[in-house]
Amino acid sequence: MEIVKITGQTKLNEERITRPVGALMLTCSQPFASLTNESITAYIERSNGNNHKIFTDIPLKALIALTLNGDVTVQQNDASFEAIIDLNIGHSIPLNGDESLKFSLKGLKAAVEYKINTIDYPSIARNTVRVERNVMNADERSRLINVENSHVCVIEGVDKIDEMNVKYENGRTIKLEKPEIIALSRFLDSEKIIDRSDGSVQPEVEGLVSLSLIGAVELDVYSDGGDPITFYLKTFYNSVQ
Repeated sequence: MEIVKITGQTKLNEERITRPVGALMLTCSQPFASLTNESITAYIERSNGNNHKIFTDIPLKALIALTLNGDVTVQQNDASFEAIIDLNIGHSIPLNGDESLKFSLKGLKAAVEYKINTIDYPSIARNTVRVERNVMNADERSRLINVENSHVCVIEGVDKIDEMNVKYENGRTIKLEKPEIIALSRFLDSEKIIDRSDGSVQPEVEGLVSLSLIGAVELDVYSDGGDPITFYLKTFYNSVQ
């Protein structure tokens, strides 16, 4: 169901959805690679003020990249693209009488048309995706990141990573250097962006790499400095909390 169509604006104030939905579909009149500063905030609002955060000011490009594992792809041609933004995985989020899903957009381009549709799933699960940002500052040389509840991350600035030790719940730790991180991102899903005009496939999202965190509990990251490194972590939460 189409919720909103935006053009000639640089932001969208809050839109409200009161029925169960599982994902948002974004259709945009520009190539996927042209996404720059567009970002989204979404949360479940409750009358008692105990709101449930889903994502806060997360770049659309990174958020969509987090969805590009498994069977989901971006479909594009020379002038537009379509992509899915997960709110849950394969289920709709139930909304009680005092609850609503709210989302807003900013950093939009006035010359571009953005359309948001909702996707409903037949089954209901009281869980949501949550995406959080963890930034390793330019002057940091090492950082520990807790990823115990996360199952995938997208890294912006991988060129600045010297090495990364990934600790797993079975006690093992593996060391990854930059070329291996990039290679694993390509293996995570080798068909991320499909161009409908010529059938070509892009195996990665420019400027971003994906890393599976299934079974991982901690990232120990070492950097050669100079620029920040941003980790976008995707986690599942029980929205009853």
